[in-house]
Amino acid sequence: MPHPRMRTAVRLGATAAATALLSAGFAGIPAQAAAPENLFALMAPDAQTILPQSALPQGSAFRTIRPVVLSEGSRITGVTITVDASELVGVAELSLPSQCRYTDKAELRASCTVGTVGSLDPAGVDLGIRAVAGAPAGAQGRITFAATATNAVEDTEGGVDDTTPVTVGDGADLAAQQLGSLTVKPGGSTAFTPQVTNLGDRDSHGVVMFIGAESLGLDGSSGFSIGGNYSNCHYGVGDVGDPADSDTGVLCRFDSTVIHPGEVLVPSAPVTVLAARSARSGMVAYGFDVTGGALDTQTTKGHPGTGPALTLVPAPAARQARPGPGNVDIDYDNNVAYSPISTGQADDVAAVGADVHGTVGRALPVTVGVRNVGTLPTPPLDGAPSPKDTAIVMAAFPQGVSITRAPADCQSVDLSDPTQTARLPQAVRSALSAHRPADDGGLPGDIGAVYGCLVDHVLKPGQSALFSFTAKPTRVLDQAQGEVVAVGPDDDATPQNNLAALTVSAVRAGASSAPTAAPSAPASASASAPATAAPSGPAAPGSGSLAGTGGGDDSLPLAGVGAVAVLLGAGAVALTRRRRSGGRG
Repeated sequence: MPHPRMRTAVRLGATAAATALLSAGFAGIPAQAAAPENLFALMAPDAQTILPQSALPQGSAFRTIRPVVLSEGSRITGVTITVDASELVGVAELSLPSQCRYTDKAELRASCTVGTVGSLDPAGVDLGIRAVAGAPAGAQGRITFAATATNAVEDTEGGVDDTTPVTVGDGADLAAQQLGSLTVKPGGSTAFTPQVTNLGDRDSHGVVMFIGAESLGLDGSSGFSIGGNYSNCHYGVGDVGDPADSDTGVLCRFDSTVIHPGEVLVPSAPVTVLAARSARSGMVAYGFDVTGGALDTQTTKGHPGTGPALTLVPAPAARQARPGPGNVDIDYDNNVAYSPISTGQADDVAAVGADVHGTVGRALPVTVGVRNVGTLPTPPLDGAPSPKDTAIVMAAFPQGVSITRAPADCQSVDLSDPTQTARLPQAVRSALSAHRPADDGGLPGDIGAVYGCLVDHVLKPGQSALFSFTAKPTRVLDQAQGEVVAVGPDDDATPQNNLAALTVSAVRAGASSAPTAAPSAPASASASAPATAAPSGPAAPGSGSLAGTGGGDDSLPLAGVGAVAVLLGAGAVALTRRRRSGGRG
């Protein structure tokens, strides 16, 4: 990572690349361990420095800022963002999109309808801001944001970030152009040409360029690297304070280069990205800054190249404008851009849910599981007790369903036991409570028995691991809602499909009942793809409650916070075996 601003953009989903990185998790967002409400976080834009209207044509243009709402759990609805710019009188003015309306005559306060925010899809509103005519350099103010939702409250643990300071000032403003997605063959390379322009009203004296590439996996492995051997570039650069093995970036210095306002420059040679044969998907970052700016001072030194120097040259049809003194970048938010990069290989598992119909008091088969919808065999699950373990399935049955028989590789999880629920990650609790009210303990009010099942073998692309339970409805049910959560590789390409519905309907004896349905396949799975049989072995008797079933060498208690925190709103649980000497390996 070149700078903390990259992490901020990733969390906000501000670009396509940032959105692709959402599966890496929102580590910077506070989460309560057992809050009774569904929670969201409001993230205000960072501090803004805007040009006076008198400063070149750029000064009269509105700059886009975007407050964002992030769901920390399930889908939230009725989201509204309010904007209070009353402290910007004489400093700046707003421009609103169609989803917003002013709520005062002075047009300093507004209400914006956001609507629904998915557990994997942050949402916000694009506002325009510019200096008012006659605002002097140095004038300051701030915008305050607030958000509400019909089925959630704001998470205030650790404080909130709801204001954006605004300053009128002039100076250089280097900006990187967003280039879109990149593709490369495994073991091959691709090239791209980053572009920098000066949107400010002063010259930039001296420029630095950062290029970095990272895989999307949470294990820190890197399937991508940056090529080249230029004498004015340092290789193996990273954020100050980060582990040395994560320093894989390149920082190039152009100390004598001046970028005039409106000028557009590009490197004299394209940047090369190399992909390892095992590479799947990742992100390429490219950014520019003034000499002595954040990219220059907050990165490690690395080692210099030994070849000829790289230079910056005018881009085709670059505009020239008058020079000016000064060397401070007034808007760092546009200095770094991001592009997703993919090799076409992907790790991706999907939950297999079920929609079953039966009769009260009679045995009902329920089969759920996980399917490999990616292009690669499932790798060992990070943090699992055995390299044979490649996936986990959590099956949450609705209340009114008693489990009378469970597979041997499935262990009951007692949600009424604080010692177990305390070890569940927040994301797992959120997954279980998706679209349902929570009780006083922060757990779903209509979830009954919950089981965790371990897949102890490799799933080839198209294969499934299915787990067959015997359930007994204890009352009349009409599409009672449960949940299936699948957990696989930490760089799961499509976390949205790691959730599937588990619905149960039951009529009284003597009434007509629809036939029991087969497991519901994930949307992206091919109907013709082969599937493995359900895991073999004797089924342990279930108690029909939240108590554990089975035991001994093959019981699968929770192992704490778990293997991975993928899926954001979907979550993950790691299970482990208590293995005795001579037990199953």
